[in-house]
Amino acid sequence: MSRRQSFSQQIFPTTAEFTGCLKKLRGDGMKVMLGYVWAGFDSFKKEILDKNPPPTRTNTDLERDLTEMLYPYILRTLPAALPYYLLHERKEREKAILGRQPPEPDLSFVLRANIRVTFPMDAKVLERDAVATLTDYADTVRNRFLTGGYAPFSKEGAMIAFLLAGSVRTVFQNLAVAIGCTISQRAYIAGRQHRTSSHVRSAAACQYTRFRCHHMILPMSPSVTT
Repeated sequence: MSRRQSFSQQIFPTTAEFTGCLKKLRGDGMKVMLGYVWAGFDSFKKEILDKNPPPTRTNTDLERDLTEMLYPYILRTLPAALPYYLLHERKEREKAILGRQPPEPDLSFVLRANIRVTFPMDAKVLERDAVATLTDYADTVRNRFLTGGYAPFSKEGAMIAFLLAGSVRTVFQNLAVAIGCTISQRAYIAGRQHRTSSHVRSAAACQYTRFRCHHMILPMSPSVTT
Protein backbone atom coordinates (compact mmCIF):
# COMPACT_ATOMS: atom_id res chain seq x y z
CA MET A 1 0.00 0.00 0.00
CA SER A 2 1.42 3.38 -0.97
CA ARG A 3 1.87 5.99 1.75
CA ARG A 4 -0.70 8.78 1.73
CA GLN A 5 0.66 12.20 0.81
CA SER A 6 -0.11 15.74 1.84
CA PHE A 7 -1.19 18.18 -0.86
CA SER A 8 2.22 19.90 -0.79
CA GLN A 9 3.96 16.54 -1.25
CA GLN A 10 1.73 15.85 -4.21
CA ILE A 11 2.39 19.12 -6.03
CA PHE A 12 6.11 19.30 -5.12
CA PRO A 13 7.17 15.67 -5.73
CA THR A 14 10.85 16.54 -6.30
CA THR A 15 12.90 18.14 -3.54
CA ALA A 16 16.28 19.86 -3.32
CA GLU A 17 18.64 20.45 -0.40
CA PHE A 18 18.13 23.75 1.42
CA THR A 19 21.73 24.84 2.00
CA GLY A 20 22.68 24.10 -1.61
CA CYS A 21 20.10 26.66 -2.70
CA LEU A 22 21.79 29.29 -0.52
CA LYS A 23 25.05 28.84 -2.42
CA LYS A 24 23.45 30.61 -5.35
CA LEU A 25 23.28 33.81 -3.31
CA ARG A 26 26.04 36.38 -3.04
CA GLY A 27 28.42 35.94 -0.13
CA ASP A 28 27.80 33.31 2.54
CA GLY A 29 24.08 32.68 2.28
CA MET A 30 23.85 30.71 5.54
CA LYS A 31 25.57 33.41 7.59
CA VAL A 32 23.39 36.07 5.99
CA MET A 33 20.21 34.10 6.75
CA LEU A 34 21.08 33.40 10.38
CA GLY A 35 22.29 36.98 10.69
CA TYR A 36 18.65 38.02 10.23
CA VAL A 37 17.79 35.99 13.35
CA TRP A 38 20.46 37.83 15.32
CA ALA A 39 19.33 41.20 13.96
CA GLY A 40 15.78 40.38 15.02
CA PHE A 41 17.02 39.49 18.49
CA ASP A 42 18.87 42.81 18.71
CA SER A 43 15.61 44.67 18.08
CA PHE A 44 13.68 42.42 20.46
CA LYS A 45 16.27 43.04 23.16
CA LYS A 46 16.26 46.81 22.63
CA GLU A 47 12.48 47.20 22.52
CA ILE A 48 11.38 44.53 25.02
CA LEU A 49 14.09 43.00 27.19
CA ASP A 50 15.97 46.21 27.98
CA LYS A 51 12.78 48.02 29.02
CA ASN A 52 11.21 45.36 31.24
CA PRO A 53 12.06 42.93 34.05
CA PRO A 54 13.64 39.77 32.61
CA PRO A 55 11.47 36.68 32.01
CA THR A 56 11.54 33.89 34.60
CA ARG A 57 10.21 30.36 34.94
CA THR A 58 7.29 31.77 36.93
CA ASN A 59 5.94 33.11 33.64
CA THR A 60 3.50 30.65 32.09
CA ASP A 61 4.10 29.08 28.66
CA LEU A 62 7.44 30.88 28.53
CA GLU A 63 9.06 29.00 25.65
CA ARG A 64 6.20 29.52 23.23
CA ASP A 65 5.63 33.06 24.46
CA LEU A 66 9.23 34.17 23.89
CA THR A 67 9.30 32.51 20.45
CA GLU A 68 6.09 34.26 19.42
CA MET A 69 7.52 37.59 20.62
CA LEU A 70 10.84 37.13 18.80
CA TYR A 71 9.24 35.98 15.53
CA PRO A 72 7.92 39.36 14.24
CA TYR A 73 11.22 41.05 15.02
CA ILE A 74 13.01 38.57 12.76
CA LEU A 75 10.36 39.06 10.09
CA ARG A 76 11.06 42.79 10.01
CA THR A 77 14.69 42.18 9.08
CA LEU A 78 13.94 40.03 6.00
CA PRO A 79 14.20 41.74 2.59
CA ALA A 80 11.30 40.99 0.26
CA ALA A 81 13.48 39.60 -2.53
CA LEU A 82 14.87 36.64 -0.59
CA PRO A 83 14.33 33.13 -2.02
CA TYR A 84 12.97 32.01 1.36
CA TYR A 85 10.54 33.23 4.00
CA LEU A 86 10.05 32.58 7.73
CA LEU A 87 7.16 30.67 9.31
CA HIS A 88 6.19 30.03 12.92
CA GLU A 89 5.38 26.40 13.79
CA ARG A 90 5.60 25.06 10.25
CA LYS A 91 4.96 21.29 10.28
CA GLU A 92 7.45 18.73 8.90
CA ARG A 93 5.31 16.12 7.15
CA GLU A 94 7.95 13.79 5.66
CA LYS A 95 7.96 11.34 8.59
CA ALA A 96 4.49 12.07 9.91
CA ILE A 97 2.57 9.11 11.31
CA LEU A 98 -1.00 8.81 10.06
CA GLY A 99 -3.42 10.03 12.70
CA ARG A 100 -0.81 11.99 14.63
CA GLN A 101 0.35 15.59 14.41
CA PRO A 102 3.52 15.96 12.29
CA PRO A 103 6.71 17.24 13.98
CA GLU A 104 6.56 21.01 14.36
CA PRO A 105 9.74 23.09 14.76
CA ASP A 106 9.18 26.47 16.37
CA LEU A 107 10.51 28.49 13.41
CA SER A 108 11.42 27.52 9.85
CA PHE A 109 12.91 29.22 6.85
CA VAL A 110 11.01 27.88 3.83
CA LEU A 111 12.10 27.95 0.18
CA ARG A 112 9.65 29.89 -1.97
CA ALA A 113 10.30 27.62 -4.95
CA ASN A 114 9.48 24.44 -3.01
CA ILE A 115 7.73 24.73 0.35
CA ARG A 116 8.69 21.18 1.36
CA VAL A 117 12.31 22.30 1.65
CA THR A 118 12.94 24.02 4.97
CA PHE A 119 15.61 25.05 7.46
CA PRO A 120 14.06 24.37 10.89
CA MET A 121 14.93 26.14 14.14
CA ASP A 122 13.69 24.89 17.51
CA ALA A 123 13.66 27.12 20.60
CA LYS A 124 14.23 26.08 24.22
CA VAL A 125 14.27 28.00 27.49
CA LEU A 126 17.38 27.29 29.58
CA GLU A 127 16.80 28.23 33.20
CA ARG A 128 20.50 27.88 34.02
CA ASP A 129 23.72 26.70 32.38
CA ALA A 130 24.00 23.34 34.18
CA VAL A 131 23.99 20.02 32.29
CA ALA A 132 20.78 19.00 34.08
CA THR A 133 18.88 21.91 32.49
CA LEU A 134 19.89 20.92 28.95
CA THR A 135 17.98 17.62 28.74
CA ASP A 136 15.11 18.87 26.57
CA TYR A 137 17.50 20.78 24.30
CA ALA A 138 19.75 17.73 23.81
CA ASP A 139 16.75 15.47 23.25
CA THR A 140 15.54 17.72 20.41
CA VAL A 141 18.93 17.57 18.70
CA ARG A 142 19.21 13.79 19.01
CA ASN A 143 15.61 12.71 18.47
CA ARG A 144 14.35 15.36 16.05
CA PHE A 145 17.24 16.70 13.98
CA LEU A 146 19.46 13.61 13.91
CA THR A 147 16.59 11.26 13.03
CA GLY A 148 15.45 13.42 10.11
CA GLY A 149 12.17 14.29 11.80
CA TYR A 150 13.35 17.87 11.47
CA ALA A 151 15.31 19.09 8.44
CA PRO A 152 14.72 16.10 6.13
CA PHE A 153 15.81 18.24 3.16
CA SER A 154 18.56 20.26 4.81
CA LYS A 155 22.10 19.45 5.86
CA GLU A 156 21.82 22.05 8.61
CA GLY A 157 19.37 23.27 11.25
CA ALA A 158 19.44 25.42 14.36
CA MET A 159 18.65 25.44 18.05
CA ILE A 160 17.79 28.74 19.73
CA ALA A 161 18.28 28.91 23.50
CA PHE A 162 16.65 31.58 25.65
CA LEU A 163 19.14 31.64 28.53
CA LEU A 164 17.62 33.03 31.73
CA ALA A 165 20.71 32.90 33.97
CA GLY A 166 24.30 31.67 34.02
CA SER A 167 27.21 31.69 31.59
CA VAL A 168 26.99 31.31 27.82
CA ARG A 169 30.47 29.77 27.80
CA THR A 170 29.35 27.15 30.33
CA VAL A 171 26.26 26.36 28.24
CA PHE A 172 28.44 25.57 25.23
CA GLN A 173 30.73 23.39 27.36
CA ASN A 174 27.83 21.50 28.88
CA LEU A 175 26.03 21.07 25.56
CA ALA A 176 28.98 18.99 24.39
CA VAL A 177 28.36 16.71 27.39
CA ALA A 178 24.57 16.64 27.14
CA ILE A 179 24.46 15.92 23.40
CA GLY A 180 27.66 13.88 23.25
CA CYS A 181 29.39 15.92 20.56
CA THR A 182 32.10 18.49 19.95
CA ILE A 183 31.04 22.13 19.92
CA SER A 184 33.11 24.48 17.76
CA GLN A 185 35.51 26.76 19.63
CA ARG A 186 34.99 29.79 17.41
CA ALA A 187 31.81 31.79 16.87
CA TYR A 188 30.07 30.98 13.59
CA ILE A 189 29.17 34.66 13.25
CA ALA A 190 31.75 37.02 14.73
CA GLY A 191 30.61 38.74 17.90
CA ARG A 192 27.63 36.42 18.41
CA GLN A 193 27.03 33.62 20.92
CA HIS A 194 26.72 31.17 18.07
CA ARG A 195 28.59 27.88 17.71
CA THR A 196 28.09 24.72 15.67
CA SER A 197 28.40 20.94 16.00
CA SER A 198 28.84 18.31 13.27
CA HIS A 199 26.97 15.00 13.21
CA VAL A 200 26.29 11.93 11.08
CA ARG A 201 22.62 11.02 10.85
CA SER A 202 22.34 7.23 10.89
CA ALA A 203 18.57 6.88 10.50
CA ALA A 204 17.75 4.92 7.36
CA ALA A 205 15.24 7.54 6.21
CA CYS A 206 17.78 10.38 6.25
CA GLN A 207 18.60 11.44 2.71
CA TYR A 208 21.38 13.78 3.86
CA THR A 209 23.47 12.02 6.48
CA ARG A 210 26.05 14.70 7.29
CA PHE A 211 24.44 17.37 9.43
CA ARG A 212 25.55 20.60 11.07
CA CYS A 213 23.59 21.98 14.01
CA HIS A 214 23.78 25.67 14.89
CA HIS A 215 23.56 26.60 18.58
CA MET A 216 22.42 30.19 19.16
CA ILE A 217 22.35 31.34 22.78
CA LEU A 218 20.16 34.42 23.40
CA PRO A 219 20.70 36.07 26.81
CA MET A 220 17.42 37.05 28.42
CA SER A 221 18.87 39.00 31.34
CA PRO A 222 21.75 41.40 32.07
CA SER A 223 22.92 38.84 34.65
CA VAL A 224 23.82 36.35 31.89
CA THR A 225 27.56 36.36 31.32
CA THR A 226 29.48 35.43 28.22
